Amino acid sequence: MRTFLVAVATFAAGMALPATSVHAALYKCTSPDGTVVFQTRACDPSTKQEPVQGSGPTGRGVATVAAEPPARKTDGRVVVLDDKVVAQNRAVADREEVQRRDRCANYQANIAQQRAVLAEAKSTTTARKKAADEIAIQERRQKDDGCA
Repeated sequence: MRTFLVAVATFAAGMALPATSVHAALYKCTSPDGTVVFQTRACDPSTKQEPVQGSGPTGRGVATVAAEPPARKTDGRVVVLDDKVVAQNRAVADREEVQRRDRCANYQANIAQQRAVLAEAKSTTTARKKAADEIAIQERRQKDDGCA
């Protein structure tokens, strides 16, 4: 009986301690008007929810966040949760922009390579057709990715 009481007391003491941090998944919530919010709670039903890769208890790069939800304040179209979330948002946006620029450079290099094949006098009809198709594919990818 004494062991049971010690276990109950230990459990109660553990529950009484305030939680300082928890590991939580990070969600990207996009509202119908285009407002983007990154948060640790699931999104409202009226918004589009996407889990951010690499977050969560089993993912690499788990985000440690405060147990209490941060105060919400608005800054234009983006809802700012706190400085840590703002820094995460900025880092994600910067990484995505660098990746997009790299893709755009690769599209340009592939197009230049295929145009060189088209310009060669020795190219066969099949090689020219393949090069023209590849140029069309790369130009479509450029357009879809928003490359200049």
